[in-house]
Amino acid sequence: MAKRITIDPITRIEGHLRIDCEVDNGKVTNAWSSGQMWRGIEVILQGRDPRDAWIFTQRICGVCTTVHAITSCRAVENALQLEVPMNAQYIRNMIIAAHGIFDHIVHFYHLSALDWVDIVSALKADPRATAKLAQELSPWHRNSVQEIKGIQERLKGFVETGQLGVFASGYWGHPAMKLSPEVNLLAVTHYFQALEYQRLINKVVAILGSKTPHIQNLAVGGVANPINPDSQSTLTVERLFYIKQLIDDIGGFIHQVYLIDVAAVGAFYADWTQYGAGVTNYLSVPDMPLDTKGSTFSMPGGYIAGGDPATTRYATETLALVSKLAGTKVGLGALHSTIGRHAARAIRCAVLHEQLGRYWDELVSNIGKGDYATFNAPVFPEGEIRGVGFHEAPRGVLSHWVVIQDGKIKNYQCVVPSTWNAGPRDQNDAMLPYEASLIGNPVADPNKPLEVLRTIHSFDPCLACAIHLHDEENREIVQVRTRI
Repeated sequence: MAKRITIDPITRIEGHLRIDCEVDNGKVTNAWSSGQMWRGIEVILQGRDPRDAWIFTQRICGVCTTVHAITSCRAVENALQLEVPMNAQYIRNMIIAAHGIFDHIVHFYHLSALDWVDIVSALKADPRATAKLAQELSPWHRNSVQEIKGIQERLKGFVETGQLGVFASGYWGHPAMKLSPEVNLLAVTHYFQALEYQRLINKVVAILGSKTPHIQNLAVGGVANPINPDSQSTLTVERLFYIKQLIDDIGGFIHQVYLIDVAAVGAFYADWTQYGAGVTNYLSVPDMPLDTKGSTFSMPGGYIAGGDPATTRYATETLALVSKLAGTKVGLGALHSTIGRHAARAIRCAVLHEQLGRYWDELVSNIGKGDYATFNAPVFPEGEIRGVGFHEAPRGVLSHWVVIQDGKIKNYQCVVPSTWNAGPRDQNDAMLPYEASLIGNPVADPNKPLEVLRTIHSFDPCLACAIHLHDEENREIVQVRTRI
């Protein structure tokens, strides 16, 4: 007989996603996705100055901040047909790339890894054997016995004090956990190292954006970063070269740790390349503009129907490593899975890092030519104009749509990646990605539905901006009052 289970909330850090499942004979046979909170930023924006929209929209969420800010500016610029200076495009591109790298590292290590890694088991590991295994997998300089042993002692300290923090609510000892103690300890070591490196790349966002989260340097028409080689209060050569150092420093972790760890998890959990495919139609919008009009891009978009993915150098390299570790050929079809989504994000992280270095080169070169422009002032006409901004955010396609009437926002709409992925069934009762991905998922213990977490977390749910309310009869759905 089918058992109904509910997980609410299902995310570790952000959003209010509820998943209901029916489990029969150890497998998910039906699933329902629903959001539990509506922010209403679009309503708050009505009647406001379009130049302020980006400040509000990036506060929909404390995670996906820069993506909403930049997309909002693009929507208003599109409505005005306003060009953006090249320096501003490069600075925006650098912020986008650095934020994406940060986001992907945090997603794998800090939001999803504990679905696969048994923290308690790591306490039983031999640090020397762990270091030997690590050095066979990668030349990463921080895979030493000393560092790994230090992490194990740190973890032991958490356990002995009883203050486990984020480690307190895991399904430790769950039958679906299958890594050896040594592999678990290696993963925990990289978990703690990832805390350092995500902070490192986030410095790029903070330097260019004045702060993070919630950058402060954007403007409709460009950015507010003044460029003057003779002034220390602007974006100086010293600051730019410090950014270059940060870009170089993160590269080793991406290529020698992140990509390797994803491949290792894929190999040890090779059976999970058979679960979680769901909907296999993919949409990506072009991004990273290389001209002032936003008509040419360094990262092209496209549509893939029926799951026929294109390959990149990193995709074939990662799959080759997975095949070697698993002892069997793992092909491109494995990307359509719970594990495959992690592989795709790791590959995208490597591509973003490569492109980040390119934007830095192009910004420095353009400044070297004597071009210091970063802003074109917007002018709003009378009457109605409409615009759309789009961005390939870490979780997928993000778009903002704006209607401006006589210089004020008349209507605003955010259509975000999790709206596409987390959306409930349509009018024909067809499942959308979250729900469809769960069908056939194994569930060893319905009271500890770890496997459901694995698949949903692989999408990196972020619900704060995804939930919409609509009533065709314009009835009041909710009323909020404040007391002073």
